[in-house]
Amino acid sequence: MNSNRKRLTEFLSERYVSSEREWIELEFSPTGLLNITIVSDYFSSMNQSERMNDLIQLLDTSYEFGFIYIFTVNEAKELDITRTSKNVEGTPKSWGDLASMVQNEDEQTEGIDSSKNSPDIRTVAFYSYKGGVGRTTALVHVAAILAKRGNKVLIVDLDLEAPSLHMLFKKLSPEPTSGMVDYLYERAYTPANKYNIHISNIIGEMHLENAPGRLFVIPAGTVDYSYITKVDDLRVAALRDKKIWNTFLYDVNEQLHPDIILIDSRTGINEWGAFSLLEAADDIILCMYPNEENYEGLSLISDGLKLLENNSNKTINFVLTKVPSNKDGKKRADVYWEKVRVSLNNYEEDTNDTYSDTDGGEPVVIYYNADIALSETYPIEHLFSVYAPVANLIDEGSEQNKLKVILSGTNRWKIIESLVFESVDAKDEKNDLGKVFQRTSDFDKFIDENTAVIHGQKGTGKTALYWMLLKYSDNAKAIAKGRLDRITPISGHGHFSARPGKEEFRYMYEKLGEKASWEAVWRAYSVLRLYMENKLPPFRNNKYEVIYQALKKVGKRNDIWSHDHTLILISLSSDIEKSILIKDYMQFLNDEFKKKEQITWLLYDDLDEDIQERSAYQNDVLSGLFYFVRSVDAQKLSNIKFKIFIREDIWDRINFTNKSHFNGRDVLLQWSRIDFLRLALRQSFYSSQYKELVDKFFPVQEIDHASEEAILDALQILWGIRREKNRNSKYVGRWVHERLTDASGTTFPRVLGLLLSAAKDHEMQYINQAHVPAPSDRLLRSQSLNAGLISAAKHRSQELREEYPDLVKVFDSLSNFSELCGKKDIETIYKECYKPMDRTLDDFIATLKNIGLVSEDYVKGEIQYRFADMYVHGFGMKRSHGRKL
Repeated sequence: MNSNRKRLTEFLSERYVSSEREWIELEFSPTGLLNITIVSDYFSSMNQSERMNDLIQLLDTSYEFGFIYIFTVNEAKELDITRTSKNVEGTPKSWGDLASMVQNEDEQTEGIDSSKNSPDIRTVAFYSYKGGVGRTTALVHVAAILAKRGNKVLIVDLDLEAPSLHMLFKKLSPEPTSGMVDYLYERAYTPANKYNIHISNIIGEMHLENAPGRLFVIPAGTVDYSYITKVDDLRVAALRDKKIWNTFLYDVNEQLHPDIILIDSRTGINEWGAFSLLEAADDIILCMYPNEENYEGLSLISDGLKLLENNSNKTINFVLTKVPSNKDGKKRADVYWEKVRVSLNNYEEDTNDTYSDTDGGEPVVIYYNADIALSETYPIEHLFSVYAPVANLIDEGSEQNKLKVILSGTNRWKIIESLVFESVDAKDEKNDLGKVFQRTSDFDKFIDENTAVIHGQKGTGKTALYWMLLKYSDNAKAIAKGRLDRITPISGHGHFSARPGKEEFRYMYEKLGEKASWEAVWRAYSVLRLYMENKLPPFRNNKYEVIYQALKKVGKRNDIWSHDHTLILISLSSDIEKSILIKDYMQFLNDEFKKKEQITWLLYDDLDEDIQERSAYQNDVLSGLFYFVRSVDAQKLSNIKFKIFIREDIWDRINFTNKSHFNGRDVLLQWSRIDFLRLALRQSFYSSQYKELVDKFFPVQEIDHASEEAILDALQILWGIRREKNRNSKYVGRWVHERLTDASGTTFPRVLGLLLSAAKDHEMQYINQAHVPAPSDRLLRSQSLNAGLISAAKHRSQELREEYPDLVKVFDSLSNFSELCGKKDIETIYKECYKPMDRTLDDFIATLKNIGLVSEDYVKGEIQYRFADMYVHGFGMKRSHGRKL
């Protein structure tokens, strides 16, 4: 209807509007009639009949017309005909207003002002299209739950034509002498200096045992003939004209200062229901029994409700009530929840936000309960758990309001400018790993002395662990809380010290030949590393003189790797006598370490960089390292331990005898969501201003031991609670974690800093754009997080290119494919962009799965391959079936 109206306006303007004084207004009435007002000198020489005929002939006769007014410019001036004001307040006051807004949705609905000119008290209306669905019962129990949680809650009965709250509460103290009807009626029709009913006269308290909060009730009033007369006379228009609701809120605030007001609203389409939802409420809980009658009624106003939620601060949530507690009832609930979700909640915060998403979620369901149905008084405390999910919806809204209050008293842009986020790259010397390192749930497994293999994809923190032990050992010991006190870490191989690279390993392979013992090479290399790090005891035993003389040729320096170092390894490992002697020497070293109560850890990293990928010798070289570790175990050298950091796909591919020896002695590095969120908060705390704000409102004593709930509370200030306003939208913490997780379930903390840094930069673009409203409940808006995601995804995708150069053509081809591919698509990629002679299609698919690019999915009984969201963005793949992120 909206696009049709705009098209018609443009069409008629081409004929009738030629100057600034001429104008056209079109409007579709709530019943679909087309109303037209035209002011144009085009009609100067025509009478009214001719004007009408000219317009009708021009228009499509399929329209049903309402009023049609046609004037010349002078006629309009004489009659004081002007353009209709563009919904100055913007807020619909009645169901008719809402219907008209839906029929004529355009720019006038932008920025609906739903705020109350009143104290900052959050008001939530409970509404149902039909009666008898348990709305009031739900409200009463939710109010009690919120009071039990420490809130000061006020219930107001605005179901004036069928009041019931006064029947549910038998023990109000004091008992109100009047009710809401009396209060409103007096203020609508009695002079201000004649008031006899004050706010204190209509409030009673329901005492709850062991409740840190309080529960107050304002009933509709005593139902008698006087009440009936007042309800019949009282009109919402009178309340609106005198702004009586604002007066009521002011009086309530002065008397009680409640945290939240819950309104029991009138059912159906009437003025009191409209007043409760459209004017009085900040947020709405819609209760419905899952059947066509209830759904049809809510569908009638669905477009209006969508506009309210999308263009104002109102939040609308749905609750399915009195559902039969059996399989059929659950099935019915699921069916109607899906209908509600699709028809009422399926929209985005920003229609240009390609990367917004909603989470279908589970319906909030209240099942039929005989105890509730048969009880005459409420609340029933042992049934609080039934209504807790509804209370949680309100608590979440309260948190959003709290965030608005928190940020309203700050210099938002100054805090954003102070934020500093870093990509945690352990090899980047600019990064202070001691500061940015995040202790994960795998850390205790890692420092277990029996753990020898640490595998995971690149970017999961293997190198960070390697560097923490070597360069930031004091930090590591503090985190380990005493478990590393006797440990002396040494770089067995890796970037920390000079080491052999691709050329050296290839040279040794050629010199030693195919029958060489790489176990012997790694054993000799370990002794050489200890010598270079000056960790060997004095050579007092002539038995080992030959080893000493060989080592002396290079000296005790760890910053140089020369050809002499390589030759020493070849010499010590190719000579069988020297090789056996070194084995004995390892036993001697272990005894020396034991005397000093010292345990030496040899750490191995960068194996993927320094041993050529898929070379003829890669498997032999790496297998030799593990054979060496196994031989040390066999010698029972308890004071020499190993930590080998290896890329996941290489560990999966490498093949050697008795690989099962390392079962239970390996750790797969995977970041849990709480690890990930802790890192986000740690980096946010680089800003002292942000930390000061968190310490004041959501204090976190120790990040590494804080609960996920506490961490999320502290991050709310940074990125809010949910991605979008509706309840089906994902929580931001979950969204960020999922989007930086690949198809194998591996999360990449390294790119978290990139996402947040890019999001901050994008947010700062709005600093001088006063016409773009800033979010009131968070520092970084959803669009900024989207921009950060794209930047991080592209970075991670580039890393994948660098890690797997043999797959570059595959990566380049992905932009031609959808996120969900059939086996034929994968086979096309394989044939056109890969297909090495020794790799089958199944091998290729296994590779894609191992590197976290795809996962198997079953769609309509057939295997499909779903690409990880991060790589869909990073490689520019197509979205299937318009699926949004």
